[in-house]
Amino acid sequence: FGLVRLALRPIEALERVAKRVSEGRLAERVPASMVADHEMTRLSTTINEMLDSLAADRERIQKFDGEVVYAEERERAQVARELHDSVVQMLTDASFQLATAVNEIGNHAALSRLAAVRDLLRAAIAEIRNVSHSVHLRVAMDLV
Repeated sequence: FGLVRLALRPIEALERVAKRVSEGRLAERVPASMVADHEMTRLSTTINEMLDSLAADRERIQKFDGEVVYAEERERAQVARELHDSVVQMLTDASFQLATAVNEIGNHAALSRLAAVRDLLRAAIAEIRNVSHSVHLRVAMDLV
């Protein structure tokens, strides 16, 4: 009975590792056995190599995920800067041009339309600034 039990230890060890791995304990490995035959040793080695490969793949995926998140945050920051630096500047220039036109035109109907357009431009500028600042704040907080 003792010899049979000794001969079954490598299989029991393999079963224990398989159960632990199925529970999410991916750091488990099949221990080397002095009593395992050649096929059992090869099977244990193959399982350990698969687990090592799985662990390496998981590390690569986690690293890649981190790089993707960082790239997304950089892209958001770039979009926020471009919104603030280019679009807001163009809308501000258009608003000043409208203000100048309002001062130069004597037609009251045109004046009220131009004033309404100027108000829309100002609202668009304010909205773009809000979006730009909120993106900048979120990017800064995510990077901390």
